[in-house]
Formats: sequence, C-alpha cells, structure tokens
Amino acid sequence: MTDDVADVQVWSFTKSDMPIDADTAHFDITGIDTSLSGEKLKVVFHLRDLPESLTFNRTGIQKGMMEYRWEVQIDVDNDRNTGFGGGFEYLLSAHQIAFLSESGENVITPVSNGLESNVWRIGPRSYVTFGESSYIASAEADTITLIGTIPGITADSRLVFVTTDVMRGEDQLECHFPMNPLLFPAPCGKGEAFIKPLQTIADAGSDELPAHVDIIGISTALAGETLAVIFQLRDVPETLVFNRADAGESAYEYRWEVSIDVDPGQESGQFGLDYEMSATHTVSPENADSSTTAPIESKVEAYTSRRIEDGFRRMEEAAIVVSPRADTITLIGDIPGITPDSRLIFNAYDSLSGNEHVECQELPPSD
Repeated sequence: MTDDVADVQVWSFTKSDMPIDADTAHFDITGIDTSLSGEKLKVVFHLRDLPESLTFNRTGIQKGMMEYRWEVQIDVDNDRNTGFGGGFEYLLSAHQIAFLSESGENVITPVSNGLESNVWRIGPRSYVTFGESSYIASAEADTITLIGTIPGITADSRLVFVTTDVMRGEDQLECHFPMNPLLFPAPCGKGEAFIKPLQTIADAGSDELPAHVDIIGISTALAGETLAVIFQLRDVPETLVFNRADAGESAYEYRWEVSIDVDPGQESGQFGLDYEMSATHTVSPENADSSTTAPIESKVEAYTSRRIEDGFRRMEEAAIVVSPRADTITLIGDIPGITPDSRLIFNAYDSLSGNEHVECQELPPSD
C-alpha cells in the first residue's frame, strides 16, 4: 500500500546513544520519515540494521507479552490534557505478541510477513483495535514502514516513536519539529506551467519569510546531465546562526533544494520524483544548543540524492557557490537521465522561520 498524494512530511534524524551491538540494531532508530494524506499516516522507521528474520516466542517470554514492536503514538489534538497516557488517542504499530499463534518456542520468522499491524484506540484501561493498517519491512533498506488511517489527525498532531525488544530494551524518539512540505509533482493551475531546465522565472517576495529563504527568482542551466540552479533570494547574509537552541537535535535546520522529475508523467521514483539536489545543514547531537555564527558555505553540505520509495539514497557531492553580494545560492550536480523536458520543483527552508515552495510558473497572457 502506498500514499496517493502526501500533504506533509517530517524529516527527523537522530544518532542513537545505544552501544553498537548487533542484538539491539533491529530496534535502534536512526531516522524517521512521516507523511500524511488526509487521515492516512505513513511512518518509516530507519533502523541501524533490520535482519531478514527474527526469533519469535523466545524461551522465557510469557504468553501474551508483546515481544517486538515498532510503534507511533498519536496525540491527535496536540493537547497533553486530553486522551490517555500523556495525551494520546491512537497507536499505529507493527508488533509480535508471544505465543499468540500455534508456533512453538524460538521460531525463526521472516520480519516481512511475521508481524501484526494495527491501529489501536486508547481508552482509560485498555487498547481497542481500530481501523485498517499495514506494514512493509525491508531488510535491504533497514526500514519498517507503517501505514494506517488515524481519525482526526492533522499536520499539527504530536507523534512519538517507540521501538521495543522485550528482552533487549527500547528506543524512543519524540519528534515535533515544524513540518516541511513534501515536494511532489502536483498539477499546475490554470494559466501555469511546470518549470523545466534552461528556464528562468521570477517570484514575488514575502515579508513573512526570512530573506535567506524568500525566493524571488530561479535560473537554471543544463549541460548534458549536469544541472545548475541559481536561487535568487531577497537577501543572502554573510553569515547565519547555526545549531540554534530550538532547531532540534539531528533535524534539518537550513535547506535549499531542487527536486527533479526526469520523466514527467511516468510513475517512477518517490511520488513521481526521481532525484534531489540540495544544500543542507543538519544539527548534529554534539552541536545541539551550541549556536555559532558562520558563513553559509562553511556549514552546509551540498549533494545529490536518488529518491526511493522509503526516502532518499545519497549519491554524490554537488558544488555550491554562495554569493552575499549577488544574494544567490548556486547548486551544480549531475542528475542521471535529466533532459530539457524534465520537471523541477524548488524549496528553501528554515526550520524555525518557515519555507518557500516553487513548483509552477505563470504563463504570459495570451493575445
């Protein structure tokens, strides 16, 4: 099962403080991706290592005990004074309950089809199975993806992520950073057209956005499969403040990106998009809450990525040129299969102040 269209996406990556131990890798969270389409929630757990199989019904575990779980707890109204157990109304999980089936002890079971998946409604003294859900386990990508319908969920709902091996321990990540619009190729409106390589567009400025993410123009160039994108911004300062206190550990803090649909109209990549080129600063755990002022090019990483079903696969470094004098940020990288007919979508993001998303251009009025 996949989302038809996803409205929002959260990226939150964290480095675990667990010891490097193969026995904990299957529940050691290294990253979380979430998307929302209506009330359908999709959560991707990125794990340090997900094996093809796990041992179910291990000796010493009592019947009816939850042996393994990968779970998201949902506070629909983002109010800790409602719901139960700290404000939560629903759970979405993939799990194994020991000896629930007729299987014996210590059974080697494929993770891809051995778990149960449920949406649970939380009550004052019990959990009640509620609604449709599914999961996808990928040992190749080290991910477990949960998909379920959550009544009343919105982009402002609070999510907490929990993984458990009852014999080994638990990992938990509470993630409630500002949601970043997912770039997907939505149709352009009447009098608009999508943006292609070799085009230059202008965009209106906004007083509501910080100047370094306020896109007022885009220029692009293409030589073979090498794409150059110039973000014309309202202002590019000599320096920015990095690792700000409220930016969140291991979260994207700043990001300028272009997403590429190399073959418009074809269902390839992730939601129809195939590649991404970006300049990004991520707050590392060791630098969280230790703000520093520095030039942009000294702190961001520029690279290209291939979009896959469960997220992104980093490919290679891209070139970046930051010009405070010209108020531009330029990215240059190789995009396999790109042509002058490919589609480009642009985004500039500041985790504390907002983002701008440019995916269509206005057509000149017809005579």
